[in-house]
Amino acid sequence: MPKKRPNKNSFVFFMEEFQRREQALGRKFPGGLKDVQCDPSCNQQWRNLTPQEKRPYEEMAKNYKVQSGARGKLTTTGESIAALEAEARRKQEMEENMNMNIIETVNMANRKNSLHKKEFFFIHVNYFCRDIQNNLSYPAEFALARFSLEKGVDEIYNEILSVNIPLGKRYEIQQHAQNTHKISRDLDCAQKDFAYMYNVFTKMLGTDGGKYPPLYTTKELFPVVNDLLERFCDAGDTNVAIFKVYSIELLFTHLRTACAQRVDSEGFPTYMIAENELKKDVFDYTPGIECAYHKLLDGTNVYCSKSIVKRWAFTICDFCCADLGIEMTPGIHCPAQNNLDYDGPIDSGVQGFSMNDKRAINTMTPSCDLYRWKVSERTDEEERRRRLNSKKISIVDYGKPENQHLIDDTNLNDSAEFQPPVTPSQACALPPDLDVPMELATQRSLREPNTKSYAEIGAPPPVPLWDDSDFPTIGGRGRFQKSTKENIPMFGRGRGHST
Repeated sequence: MPKKRPNKNSFVFFMEEFQRREQALGRKFPGGLKDVQCDPSCNQQWRNLTPQEKRPYEEMAKNYKVQSGARGKLTTTGESIAALEAEARRKQEMEENMNMNIIETVNMANRKNSLHKKEFFFIHVNYFCRDIQNNLSYPAEFALARFSLEKGVDEIYNEILSVNIPLGKRYEIQQHAQNTHKISRDLDCAQKDFAYMYNVFTKMLGTDGGKYPPLYTTKELFPVVNDLLERFCDAGDTNVAIFKVYSIELLFTHLRTACAQRVDSEGFPTYMIAENELKKDVFDYTPGIECAYHKLLDGTNVYCSKSIVKRWAFTICDFCCADLGIEMTPGIHCPAQNNLDYDGPIDSGVQGFSMNDKRAINTMTPSCDLYRWKVSERTDEEERRRRLNSKKISIVDYGKPENQHLIDDTNLNDSAEFQPPVTPSQACALPPDLDVPMELATQRSLREPNTKSYAEIGAPPPVPLWDDSDFPTIGGRGRFQKSTKENIPMFGRGRGHST
């Protein structure tokens, strides 16, 4: 556990300042602050200070106590519990203020009957990797969208970024990119000029009374979005405090509640329902809304920032537009219908395909050339006769007593309908009167399984006919094979051996 620093009050800070001032005049204090404390002039000057003059030293003592943890205990990592509690209170106050501002914005627009025209700005950021220790992230792509319930998303600013990343992060970048957005850090089309992006970014936002409107994103992306805004502000030589990042889950909750009140319905009782709806992402694989880069990569549109901000808009419109009487327009409030005229690889492969084109149908048939050649030679009369003469498949259960006479050798041999089994070699043989091309007639048939190849024996082996022992009956009574494993009892009491 780290060693605690000594406690300091306001008089200690005054003595330190007195010591520096007197040492500049040539005085020396070998004992340090102990000699300063015994100096009568130091004590007299402290007594003569007014409360207003003592206030700076009291503020320094107060800040020192908070930073050093002198007012409370330390955690196992040496952090001040009081400082952590103060940070938690600060975050809670920020969230409460954020919630109140969103409620005020939505209610004011609702009272003015302009909720359907109110504009909101959504932002999503993809990143190469995150440095948890230093609380930094390295953005790879962002998308800023302007949204309203009436017009949907009417403008999007999307860029793929190129940033300097420290050494030792290459493997982490590759793994994260491979599992998500698949953006390479060495793209030629990546944007490097953050000053240019800052100008376009702020121009799209505009100002409302000298202030920029809030940016809405998911709570888990707050650190990533703030890191991107800091890069923008560094390039634009401004303070990051000019931007406010709010929760899109809270905005969705209050929008849904305000719209439901129009029709005397119930909205979301808690923001967790809105958060769950956004995470479900029912429009995740909507085609045609991704950026040009992700359109070329199969399966990456779900991670594209441009696609994500549009899907957020589709989800909010799906819950809010109906209550406001807004007609859902495909491509604006909901995904556009599938475009059957898509000019892509699939269209180029089947373009001009017609059911009347026999060659096209034969080309798409997944069968061998010999089969297609034989079928194409049949006339309509032969095909009709072949189908009429075909016999239906009948299943005989030889395990039943009434069918036992069928397995008698005499009955099988005397039966007029009995046909000996056909071997694979005989089945693949072509009729002698069939005129086929030489390259097809000389094809070698399949050999029996578990037999030697023709190369090993030099000639085709005789194929024995199958007998009844090769086919167990349907009732399950096949040939019984005695196990060759010897049943050895285990050692121990009760298993044939004494202990």
